[in-house]
Amino acid sequence: MESPLSRSQLCWTIIRVIGLFFSFTGIINLVVFIGAPSLLWILFGEVGLPSVSVWIVALLQSLGWLLLAFYFLRHGNWVHDLLMFDCVVPQAIPVLKKAPIDPKTGLTAEELEIFREWRDGNPTVRYMEIEDQVAHYRDSKAETRLFD
Repeated sequence: MESPLSRSQLCWTIIRVIGLFFSFTGIINLVVFIGAPSLLWILFGEVGLPSVSVWIVALLQSLGWLLLAFYFLRHGNWVHDLLMFDCVVPQAIPVLKKAPIDPKTGLTAEELEIFREWRDGNPTVRYMEIEDQVAHYRDSKAETRLFD
């Protein structure tokens, strides 16, 4: 069963909701910008009006929120592209392994030669099955790698 919303539609929905949040914030800031002096006068009497810099900062802040809201509600293409971006991680280049010479051991020609030298140097493994010999050989190699 397919999802009722595609990924693109979900991204646009998220962008529009963010735009609504920014527009709500901008409108609230405008109301505060307009109503703050009268509220201060009602609460504290003749306190005086805020300085011009406070007015400018409040106005710029509310205009900034409204511009963000306009972008998210009317355009938002860059944000949509950012949300739709699929990070493609390049696949690791597979290492071509040498074909095993002996199907019983799974060792290449070079490894088989080293294995035979190791087997000749360890007489205790000579009477074991070949699979067990290879297992002991690999264990000894792993042990030597641990201590290197």
